[in-house]
Amino acid sequence: MRRSFPRVLAVAALLALVGCDEESITLATGSPSTLTVRAYVDTNGDGVWTAGVDEPIASVTITATSTSGGAGGDATTGAEGQATLEGLLPGSYEVQFGGTMPTGSALSTAANPVVVAPFRGAALETEFRFTWFPASITGRLFRDDDDSGDFDPAADLPAAGIGMALYAGSTATGTPIATLQTSADGAYAFMGLRPGTYTVEVDALETMEIVGGTTQTLMLAPEQAASLPVLFTGTLRVDVADARAAADGQTVTIRGVVTWQAQWDSRSYFLQDGTAGINVFDFDGPDLQIGEEIEITGTRGAFRGELQVSPVVALENFGDVGEPTPRAVTGDEINAGMFQGELVTIDGIVQAVDLVNNFGTHVVTVTDGAGTTFSIYVDNRTGVDAGDWSVGSTYGLTGVLGFDERDALPSRLEVRFAEDLQLGGSALSIADARTRDGESVVIQGVISWQANWDDRVFFLQDATGGISVFFGGAEALQRGDVVQIRGTIGAFRGEVQMSPQSVTVVGSGPAPSPRGVTGAEINAGSFQGELVTVTGELVSVNVLSFDNQDVTIRDAAGTEFSVYVDSRTGLGSGAWPAPGATVRVTGVIGNDDRNDPAARVEARGTEDLVVATAGQISVAEARSMDGMTVTIEAVVTWQTSWDSRVYFFQDGTGGMSAFQNGAPNLNRGDRVRITGTVGSFRSEVQMSPDVVTVIGGGPPLAPRVVPAAAVNAGLYQGELVQVSGTLVNVETLSFDNQEVTVRDAAGGMATIYVDSRNGVLPAAWPAPGASVTVTGTLGTDDRLDQPYRIELRDAADLQVGG
Repeated sequence: MRRSFPRVLAVAALLALVGCDEESITLATGSPSTLTVRAYVDTNGDGVWTAGVDEPIASVTITATSTSGGAGGDATTGAEGQATLEGLLPGSYEVQFGGTMPTGSALSTAANPVVVAPFRGAALETEFRFTWFPASITGRLFRDDDDSGDFDPAADLPAAGIGMALYAGSTATGTPIATLQTSADGAYAFMGLRPGTYTVEVDALETMEIVGGTTQTLMLAPEQAASLPVLFTGTLRVDVADARAAADGQTVTIRGVVTWQAQWDSRSYFLQDGTAGINVFDFDGPDLQIGEEIEITGTRGAFRGELQVSPVVALENFGDVGEPTPRAVTGDEINAGMFQGELVTIDGIVQAVDLVNNFGTHVVTVTDGAGTTFSIYVDNRTGVDAGDWSVGSTYGLTGVLGFDERDALPSRLEVRFAEDLQLGGSALSIADARTRDGESVVIQGVISWQANWDDRVFFLQDATGGISVFFGGAEALQRGDVVQIRGTIGAFRGEVQMSPQSVTVVGSGPAPSPRGVTGAEINAGSFQGELVTVTGELVSVNVLSFDNQDVTIRDAAGTEFSVYVDSRTGLGSGAWPAPGATVRVTGVIGNDDRNDPAARVEARGTEDLVVATAGQISVAEARSMDGMTVTIEAVVTWQTSWDSRVYFFQDGTGGMSAFQNGAPNLNRGDRVRITGTVGSFRSEVQMSPDVVTVIGGGPPLAPRVVPAAAVNAGLYQGELVQVSGTLVNVETLSFDNQEVTVRDAAGGMATIYVDSRNGVLPAAWPAPGASVTVTGTLGTDDRLDQPYRIELRDAADLQVGG
């Protein structure tokens, strides 16, 4: 074992030799340290020194006192609040701040921090960091109706729910350091603020004028409780949703559309905007019409648990803008009290009808498709009697969502009149209806063909599909009629068919554009009941009895399919060219399971046969050929003035947009031959041309006159269309672009988009309520809730009046 005694003895001998103890020799032989101390006010509160931001404390003596028997020292802080003490021998030291702390501040670090100087020496640091006592800004936003200068809750109008932002500095720029909304009584408070300059910004409503401006600046001292009352003039208008959320008893101004005024009591009506709906009880309520836009000022309250504005102290009527589209809801949403006060729609099966009183007022118990039970309340004065309901039947139901806390199910749908009930349910898409064999349903669409030799047969389609209809008494119908049908889904010879109980014409317009299809799709029965078009080589014409024809055509893929022609259409067998010619045929896809294949194109008349140029297809066919290179001939309807790469063209079957780098300058009416690849952009079918050749010219095409319902269904995407009606709204977007709403005679709402670079500015539009006719191409943008819209080309596309 190794021993260490000699080394210990040697050290002891050395200590004895110098005549000192162990501690004194250590201090005497260690290396000195340097201590840097900073004193400052942490203005931005981030806990660290930031030059140019924080406030240094100069001319203060900093003392370091040894706690281990050594010598200390002192130094004075300079302009940057920093002092340096040198020559501190190894040991511990207590550091003292020799000045007076800044007024309005508090020390955030230790009062006497301790530092330790090591034996080998080091650069030591510590600090005296102060923070300001917080200040505050409080106030109230109100209209000083009694001109007192102070808020009087009995006389003045507080502004609730108004956004306010606080900025550091003398301007409202950059990111606010705090945001809030005023309380029910208009109060606001920004607390815990460091001393300095601040700017308060009010997010004022358009109907408000802030006295002194929307931004107000003030300087805060430490611990200052600043009062900043903000006054406004004008009216205080909020969204209906905000009015519903306001405090009970608060005065609110709202603007919305009337969805119902009880015909037996003009004091009670319902109002809604894009955010919510609410009941109004107006003691002096004028006679209002559904669809009128009004602005009211009144007190937010409640009656039997139903939120309400009453009394009304001011009302302004802006005229008819059309009834809002009902919101589709579920039974669960009704029972939960969601969307209270709004116009809604739901399908349900009647379970029971219970009388409330001897006058015929009744409650109907209904279940929705998920099996949820909810209530319908019907006042007998609506014109709907208890005997009008059939237990076990399905109804499409429309009404406002009311509330009565006395009922077991307090949230309920309240029907307004007999038209709010649709036996069989609300309108389904035709694609959905085709799957409901044996069921009674309601559908709506455009008539694409009515057989002129049998007025009982016609074809109907919407954006989702088509269907055959067999209806005695359809002689008054014609192509382009928009009809709503209630009836039963069935089949005849394998063809899905509807047998109506009622047919109602709700509008009119042209027949829909045909869908481009292939021979394989025809043989498969795809798109049965729809209007289609296809190009191919004529193979044979088999003449049947009465000069009816069974025609065989071969498409570009080599698939043969059948075209059936009843000679009573006017298309006789002699109209067909010799076999081998290229023909384009349009018609509806019918079905007869006695044939093989059963599916076939049924031509409607002479206009449905076109002798075509080999290698070319129709625009309608091209629209269905995503990713393929095709050649078409068409007429230019628009090349945008601000981007020559974008233009629109169409033939007799449909329209399409093009995007082509280096596109030639084209004129409306130019006939062009285009070869390019079919694709899409934001769901709008679009061609990327490789070659475009102008092969002729002529006058610009006339627009297709269509109803708003056809625009919203996207039936004429890419085509030049025209809608007439009443101007509802003009919304100005960035760069003065506009989104315009027009209501047609059938009550449908069409959206018009205007790029201001075409020369049409917001001022070009008349006041809402004026009659307008708008022309443009039907574009699509799948980023929007309503993707289909008319895109106005220039000032000539807007006609005011007439």
